[in-house]
Order: sequence, then C-alpha cells, then structure tokens
Amino acid sequence: MSLVITYKIIKTQTWVKDDTWDNKKKGDVETKEIYTYFGYQNVKIYKDAVVLSDLSKTYGSTWSNYLDMDAVYADLEQSGYGDYQSKN
Repeated sequence: MSLVITYKIIKTQTWVKDDTWDNKKKGDVETKEIYTYFGYQNVKIYKDAVVLSDLSKTYGSTWSNYLDMDAVYADLEQSGYGDYQSKN
C-alpha cells in the first residue's frame, strides 16, 4: 500500500531591497499558495492502523505548483491512487 499526504503551503516573501527585475520595491510582500503531495511506498496496515516503522521511503512531487487541491487529487487519481477503505 502507498500512503500519500497532500499539503497546502502558503509562501510569503518580503523584499528587503528594490528589485527592478521583478518590479518590486523594498517592503513589498507577495503571498503564493503552493499545493503538493508526498508519500510513502510499501506501507503495511495492521488492524486498520498504519505501521509507522514502514515510513522510510518518500516519493512525490517536489513543491509542484498545482493550481489548487483539486488539481493534486486529479493528478493522484490519474496515477491510480484512491481513498483507503477499511475492511470493516
């Protein structure tokens, strides 16, 4: 089983000096939302609980700039991932 965790990251940047390349002035603040995911492969489930000792190999996108969380979910679904359903 693979375990994937999705993230919404809010990145805030404050310019400490004028930057003509980016057309920013000292003190300008820019905020961006970044959506991404990371996960683990070969995770075992025991009595509907994740075996934490298996969380050793990470994979996933590296700070991908998805438009929103729906885009993350669509990418994961297209790659064959889905929700875990317990056997109970």
